[in-house]
Amino acid sequence: MFVAFFGLVLLMLWDIRFLKRMNKSAFTAACQMPPSILLTICMLFLFVLAASPDRPDIFPGYFIAFMLPLYVFRRRKIFKMIKLKEITPDAPDFRNRLAFEAASVVYYWFLGLVVFSVDLKIFVTIYPEYNTIFFQMILLSFLSSCYLFALVCFSARSFSSAGIFTNLKIKMVKKSWMKVFLAPVLLGLVFAFFSASIVSQRTIQPNTPLSEVVHSIPNSKILSVLLILIATLLAPLFEEVIFRGYFFHVLKEYKSKLFAIFFISFFFGVLHFQQYWGDWAAMSFVMLLGFALTSVRALTGSTTSTVVMHYVYNIGVIVIAGVLMYHSNPAYYEFVVYQKNLDVEKQIALLEESVRVQPDWAFAYNDLAQVYVSKDIQLEKALVLAEKAMELDPHKPAFIQTKIEILFELDRILEARALRDHMFDQYPDWGKQMTYDYLDATDTD
Repeated sequence: MFVAFFGLVLLMLWDIRFLKRMNKSAFTAACQMPPSILLTICMLFLFVLAASPDRPDIFPGYFIAFMLPLYVFRRRKIFKMIKLKEITPDAPDFRNRLAFEAASVVYYWFLGLVVFSVDLKIFVTIYPEYNTIFFQMILLSFLSSCYLFALVCFSARSFSSAGIFTNLKIKMVKKSWMKVFLAPVLLGLVFAFFSASIVSQRTIQPNTPLSEVVHSIPNSKILSVLLILIATLLAPLFEEVIFRGYFFHVLKEYKSKLFAIFFISFFFGVLHFQQYWGDWAAMSFVMLLGFALTSVRALTGSTTSTVVMHYVYNIGVIVIAGVLMYHSNPAYYEFVVYQKNLDVEKQIALLEESVRVQPDWAFAYNDLAQVYVSKDIQLEKALVLAEKAMELDPHKPAFIQTKIEILFELDRILEARALRDHMFDQYPDWGKQMTYDYLDATDTD
């Protein structure tokens, strides 16, 4: 949030400077505001902040919610006063006007994000069964991405009269098919192989905001399928059209092709930092992938080639990671894929073999403990396995949850409650997803 807030403030400062340079008298007239209204807005803003003294992290959100609508309203007033004409490549101030239009897209997207966030809060208040981090993240990402995609397509019409597909470089270009399709496919496979190799060789995955959300996924096939569809089908298309179709063109016209390559690559990586924070290898790899995608866009002159490469990478990571897992630990792979169709004895045999083959694989220990506790057998052994998983990877709240369940089954209620409270302190978001009413309802006398 702070990164987005900082970027928005910088954009607004550039925008104000441009508006003043374009028509200072119109800017001054449009931005005049009665002191009483300004004082009322400031007092309301300060009151909201004072009501949440323990949450300094919400300041950017409140700033956007209060100030951005006001700024956009004044900005539209300036448009009407100076009567901007349609943006055309032969216009005398085409480059600045193009960047100005792109700034409008960003502003309206932020406004839409505020509206979606408020609507989502209202929805989960009415339907509390959907008040999970995973559901809110997926729905907000989907709605905001669709909205930004629509804004970009609408704005791209001003590039030329050739049509949206041509303006966003989605149409076929007169390039060699090897350059537009084959090279991106091969490059996407190379990146997918290295990414999958890094992940599969790690016995302990770094704890990141994305991993915490993934581990909080409820047992819902619909939500799991929705996550896969968004990650593999929608994200590559939306991200490429938005970043390397629209904003790459704007920055290339406003500054230069080289500037567009580095800026889009950097911004693409920064936007993913929130997901991978704590995993420095992943953050570096995403930055490198963004640079490769943007370079392909610059070399081929086609957004289609980057869409192809992105699809190949996203799907390739899943497939290659599965293949590497199968070869490195076939027993665990069989357990993960066929778990629901296996009897308890077979599940235990596969997980014991997995631990033997890969003795530092924390998930195998935790899964084996889960099998024991689900059948209420060998609970003492299950407790040892859960503690081993936590020793190998102490940052997984799912492992702590397993131990809590085992302690409860062993009638060690006070220990289970203490561990639950510790987990909620360490992982408050995870605590919102789980209920342990049975612990409080149990008599410890």
